[in-house]
Amino acid sequence: MLAALSLIVFVICYRLLAFWHGDFVNFAPAMALVFCGALYAGHFRRLWIAPLVGLLLSDLYLNAQYGVPLFSGSMVVLYAAYLLALPIGFWVSRNKSWLTILGGCLGASVLFYVLTNTASWVANPAYVKSLGGWFQALTVGLPGLPPTWMFFRSSVLSDLLFTGVFVVAMESVLAARGKASLICWGGKSANKIKEEVAAG
Repeated sequence: MLAALSLIVFVICYRLLAFWHGDFVNFAPAMALVFCGALYAGHFRRLWIAPLVGLLLSDLYLNAQYGVPLFSGSMVVLYAAYLLALPIGFWVSRNKSWLTILGGCLGASVLFYVLTNTASWVANPAYVKSLGGWFQALTVGLPGLPPTWMFFRSSVLSDLLFTGVFVVAMESVLAARGKASLICWGGKSANKIKEEVAAG
């Protein structure tokens, strides 16, 4: 329960910080935490829902500040992209290794980017409704604005960073509790090794 509450508070605080300081907008932990919440839901109950709650609560405030409705087509696509990261995390949790975690994180990042930019291509009349227009939405974006590939780059980097930090923290907790963990030596958790050394 404490872990879930901590995630909710972290998501809300980070998004408010990004609102007040625009440099953090495209470098966010949301997707990484949704993915990792599902990844470790088997060890920490209801952890998967915590980032989504944090997103919803912060959107109630942020959308009011921006003067946009909470429930709109773009918001539906946005939350759908987050929700689709959950089955990826659940699958990785059953096949957990450093490689599957990396692949799952990158997969969630690509899925989020393609879905949200496709939605922009569909909704924005400035884009030509053709394969070329869709490719433009996924790569260079609209003239006069930063290219969308830069947003993708920042998203991938932030997802990798926050996923890595979260996974190392959670695996360390599991190892300290004597449970199966990716952080181990010779297939043994740190706690198990300490017990064997103490037993002489």
